[in-house]
Amino acid sequence: GSGKTNLAVNIVDKFLQNGKPGLLIVASEIKNSVTPIRKQILDLLEITNEYNFSDFLTCLNNFGCIKQTKIPIIIDGLNETQPTAEIWEKELNYLQQDMKNYNYLFLITTCRNSYSEQIFNKKDIQEIKYSYQLNGFDDENIVNAIKKYFKKYEIKVKNPSFDPELFKNPLILKIFSEIYKGKEILITQPIVLDAIDQYVSSIIEKTATENNKVNRLLCEKIKEGVSKFSLELWSTNSREVRYPQRFYEIFDPDYKPEIPIITQDKTVSYKIMDEGLLVKREISGTNEYASFVYDLI
Repeated sequence: GSGKTNLAVNIVDKFLQNGKPGLLIVASEIKNSVTPIRKQILDLLEITNEYNFSDFLTCLNNFGCIKQTKIPIIIDGLNETQPTAEIWEKELNYLQQDMKNYNYLFLITTCRNSYSEQIFNKKDIQEIKYSYQLNGFDDENIVNAIKKYFKKYEIKVKNPSFDPELFKNPLILKIFSEIYKGKEILITQPIVLDAIDQYVSSIIEKTATENNKVNRLLCEKIKEGVSKFSLELWSTNSREVRYPQRFYEIFDPDYKPEIPIITQDKTVSYKIMDEGLLVKREISGTNEYASFVYDLI
């Protein structure tokens, strides 16, 4: 919710607007599986098997040479790779070694600070060379950000003197803008909270959609899981539960990985985590935890 994806998209968008190429890869589409990450990237880009990753980088580098610009390859949200992000520790080193041979390519990655040790073997992300930490909107840019979002989403405000701190978190501004797109609205804290309620409902329906239709049984199962998850956080006065152990027990009580009646990617737990906008994973030491993406949810 601090604006990592906004930044990644904006960088690529600026390059494209200036007639220069840029590549954005969403790490949540990469799975921690037996298939090498470089092969998964080629598959995501629909590059046929007759070309390997070196061929791809060479072509991209040649394109950069023709355009006389360094091309950004951005991998957004390393921590969102399922079921664990630890695969990136080695794979990033391989990617960096590969790209050292190309003068017209550079790599940018984003991830949550708590995953810096698992992925980069550093206690804090600021220990990583050339790193930058985002902390959401500050007093200098929050007003401009709100103006841009409201203009894009055609939102008219009835009370221009509303408190901009309501949108300090970029995710909340995005949620609010998507929910009230094209409307004239009186902005208050209850209205922002209502937007979050509508957002949760839309995420549940989106996650339960199969073959362009909402699976009502799956939708009810997800709602039940969200209610149980919320109740557990409330009753234990906590913001998180152990992942994947307790998280799967809440959303998929019948799922047993040692007796896979269904594959892991078909579970509600996997679907709701893979969706990425309702719950998130964090890591502390060697333990991972699941929590809502934002406390107000």
